[in-house]
Amino acid sequence: MQTSSILRYSPSSSFLSLCAMCAATVAGLWLGAPSVARADITLAAEARYGTPVGAWTAEPGGGTGTELRLGASLGVPGLLVMPELVAFQHTFDATGGHETQYDAYRLGAGLRVGMGAVVRPSVFAHLGYGWLEGTGSDYVIHEDGMTMDLGCALDLTVLPLVDFGISASYVVLSHRDSPNPSLPADNAWVTAGAHVSITF
Repeated sequence: MQTSSILRYSPSSSFLSLCAMCAATVAGLWLGAPSVARADITLAAEARYGTPVGAWTAEPGGGTGTELRLGASLGVPGLLVMPELVAFQHTFDATGGHETQYDAYRLGAGLRVGMGAVVRPSVFAHLGYGWLEGTGSDYVIHEDGMTMDLGCALDLTVLPLVDFGISASYVVLSHRDSPNPSLPADNAWVTAGAHVSITF
């Protein structure tokens, strides 16, 4: 495997900084809006397991990740239409004869649409920016570019303003520039996870 450009920043600190900026932006818009126009704000956290699909299956194995979401729903009873911001981190473990562990980071915005009050199925899609870090014994791989996901979820309201749910999604990260011949032009994976969300 050939190496690509060496990482010049801390991915974890960049990820956390961008998450904080997204949260501050949404909070500022919400607090600054007239009370009659305010939407219900939903904060969600999700734990996921994902596995590569397509051309990328020759490299890493499956692994776990975390997603944070911040959305503003219309608050219509029985109907969910929620623009939202997402921040995602996922680790793909080295497997077989490959020694590279990959960490994927994604930041984006999208829309979630669903129906139901107590039991609510929904579909979602997000578009944004993502980057992939690969760490081997003596090299570091970095790829970045546009990312998107498509998925579905099922939520259950068990407490007032608190939902628990499950979801499944298909994720693609397209490389802006791919000088490393060991990586495909796109990295794709599928995920399944469980989440909790709080509306306030």
